[in-house]
Amino acid sequence: MLQASDVHSLALSKIIKPDKKPVTPLEEEIAQAIIDLQIHDDWSDTMKLLYFCEAKVGSLC
Repeated sequence: MLQASDVHSLALSKIIKPDKKPVTPLEEEIAQAIIDLQIHDDWSDTMKLLYFCEAKVGSLC
C-alpha cells in the first residue's frame, strides 16, 4: 500500500510547470483527484496519460 508521502509525490508528478512557478493548492487538489481516479482499474490506463501544466479558477456567465 502506498504511503501518504508517496501518493503526494505521485500527485505532484501530474503537474508539469514549464515556467517553474510554484504549484498552487488548486493544482495540488486536481492532481490528487487524478491520482485517486488512476488507482481504480477502470480509469488506470487513461489517467496514467493525463498531465496538466496550470489550473485557474474562473466563472461562467
